[in-house]
Amino acid sequence: MVKTTGTSQQSSNPQGSNQTYNSAHQEKAYNGYKSSAPSRNNRALLKFVEYSFYAIAGLLAFFSATPWIEVGHAIGSEIAATRLYNALVAVPFLGILFSFLRWILVNALGAGLWAIVNIVQISPTLLAIPPVYAAIVEWLKSQKQPDSDNPQIAKYQKKIAEWLMAVFHDIGKFAAIAYVIELAVNLAYFAPYQGGWGAFLKDAPLWSVDKILFVQFALMIASICAVELLFRFVLTVWRLFRALR
Repeated sequence: MVKTTGTSQQSSNPQGSNQTYNSAHQEKAYNGYKSSAPSRNNRALLKFVEYSFYAIAGLLAFFSATPWIEVGHAIGSEIAATRLYNALVAVPFLGILFSFLRWILVNALGAGLWAIVNIVQISPTLLAIPPVYAAIVEWLKSQKQPDSDNPQIAKYQKKIAEWLMAVFHDIGKFAAIAYVIELAVNLAYFAPYQGGWGAFLKDAPLWSVDKILFVQFALMIASICAVELLFRFVLTVWRLFRALR
């Protein structure tokens, strides 16, 4: 009887050991799941916050584009004054289509001009990023070797490559010119002087400080500097969140 009991106890020990191991394994897996779940939640939260910053930056950038959209509308008004456009608009049904196309065109034109000028403005900051600088240098070097068998096309490709290289070397000068253009457009749009530019020219050179519209002036400065500051902000946010991941 004693031997039988001992044998039964010994045979039951492996089963108990397996149950203990399985319980420990399940508990460990459950604890691992609990520890990984907050990590996934944190990553999702970080991603949400990161893209929220990008969305805010995009909205502020749209404010900077407003004066340039007005430039597009000014050009569009010249198009609307042409006889051909007026004749097309007068056509039933087609007139609505041409009016809509004109609206798209003038807004796209303004946004395109804004994008070109501001890309030139932020180019020095962009080129200060080593991977970007290296990639652009490598691309410019590759453009020196035309890939066309047509001598005429190869000639133009080489000239374009040389011009791009010259722009690359003098990008600071082109950025300064872009800022001057930006200043001119924003001055025309915000007109931070009471009575507009007519009064400004009339009072020259004895301008009155009391006639300066300081709110308009502040908006003008913010519009001019917005893209550069937003780009630096987005770059900082991008680096910060990459470090947190």
